Amino acid sequence: ISFKHSSFTAHFEVMEDDEELIAKAAAQAEAEPLQPMDNRLIMARRELSESESRYKMLFNGISQPIIIVDAEGNIILLNKSAVELFEEDDNNLMTSGQDVPALKLINMDYVRQIFKTGEPISRRVQMQINGKERWYQCNMQLINDLFGEKVVQIISNDITELKHYQTELIEEKQRAEESNNLKTIFLSNIAHETRTPASMICGLAQMVLSGINKEKHNEYIATMFDNCKKLLEIIDDIVELSKIESGQIQLRHEICSVNNIVEEAFANLQYALNETGKPIVAKRTEPIDEYKSLIYADNQYISQVFRKLISNAVTFTQHGEIEIGSHIDGGKLTFFVRDTGIGIPKDRLQTIFEKFRQGDEGARRQYGGTGLGLSISNELVRCMQGTIQVESEENKGSTFSFTIKYNRAGV
Repeated sequence: ISFKHSSFTAHFEVMEDDEELIAKAAAQAEAEPLQPMDNRLIMARRELSESESRYKMLFNGISQPIIIVDAEGNIILLNKSAVELFEEDDNNLMTSGQDVPALKLINMDYVRQIFKTGEPISRRVQMQINGKERWYQCNMQLINDLFGEKVVQIISNDITELKHYQTELIEEKQRAEESNNLKTIFLSNIAHETRTPASMICGLAQMVLSGINKEKHNEYIATMFDNCKKLLEIIDDIVELSKIESGQIQLRHEICSVNNIVEEAFANLQYALNETGKPIVAKRTEPIDEYKSLIYADNQYISQVFRKLISNAVTFTQHGEIEIGSHIDGGKLTFFVRDTGIGIPKDRLQTIFEKFRQGDEGARRQYGGTGLGLSISNELVRCMQGTIQVESEENKGSTFSFTIKYNRAGV
């Protein structure tokens, strides 16, 4: 009699009455080959389980978010980093349809292209994570999963800091280029601003020396004097800028009077208006209490900033009024110059205190000047640990003010 099995064939010769022996032989033939097969199956399952555990451990141990999608863009697998990134359960992410943020990293056009060409794609994605802007570099490629099926693997690297750094570099480069352009314009402007009065002085001096029009010599000399003052102002600005750039500004605190500073500034304002002949009314606020007026500060730099703000107001105001003054508010002392001049465009207010700037670049050509006055004023106020402000409306006027700490003398 024969027993056939997938793994073997057994042959037995028995008598007809040995039925019990036949049954035992059959049972033994069935049992013996199955036992090693069961052991191999158990070992295979164990190895598969261990392999799967190692794969999951490695997959979830990768710090970059990884998403696996099929040809339809369905999420079929995510690692731990991806789940933590979107703060969602992985089951929710794979079943939430089109509303999950993870889909920002999945672009179906790219998925289709990868399945069609087999070529990897690298792209940058901007996302909002917990209300904050984040940037990711997404590397997408076609791979085979554990079952041999084609899927797209998306590995994302957080490049937010790199993106910010690149943006800062671009902005810094633009600022540097703009600064160089402004310096070029400044040097050209300085050449013009110095050449004009110098030429005037030379021409008038030659006329005086030649004895031509002797009755006008005093007028010529007065004009020469005015142009000399302009040259000195330009030179002073350049020297002051050089001292600021090299950190050579040194404060000299002394007892001084706020009222005296304002009174002296008001006298300068009246003189400047008389010189220009413009129909402008000069005003000043009432003096403050004389006892409160005494402060401990750098009188020279306060007066210098005041003069520059007044000069600016006189230059850009054609009619109306210019008012100057001061006031004390708690522990702060503020000086101000208000005018009814041409005002400053809104888009220029943020840069008005930068070097080589004026409220309107066209104003430089129309009104002249080096564009250093407000920049120097800003730096001097900063050295005094104060702040300078401007409020302006185009074609209506401006108010410049600077505020420093109120150090009352004798307190």
